Amino acid sequence: MIETLQDNWPALLTALYETGVMVFFALVAAVLGGLPLGTVIFLTRKGGINENRVIWFIADMYVTIVRSFPFLLFVVFLIPFTRLVMGTSFGLAGGTFPMLFVAVAIYGRLTEQI
Repeated sequence: MIETLQDNWPALLTALYETGVMVFFALVAAVLGGLPLGTVIFLTRKGGINENRVIWFIADMYVTIVRSFPFLLFVVFLIPFTRLVMGTSFGLAGGTFPMLFVAVAIYGRLTEQI
């Protein structure tokens, strides 16, 4: 087992680095996109401070639809859009892009409920 770990150490470090990059960008997107989105959903819902059914419906539907998909199906669904925007649907860039959408939706719902 030690030999296998030593042989694959460079690949392991690369994978850990790429995972950290994806998590970092997803976290930034969640805070910068999900916090305002959740606030908008909270403020514009029925009985909210700035009740606006149209804005609430659009924001809430985004969160509901994105959260309802299993992540791998969502990644497959976004492949054409990911290729269009990022130029690839594989690797670090191709994996990070769908995570941004999911992170915003999850953090938006969390913000709305808190």
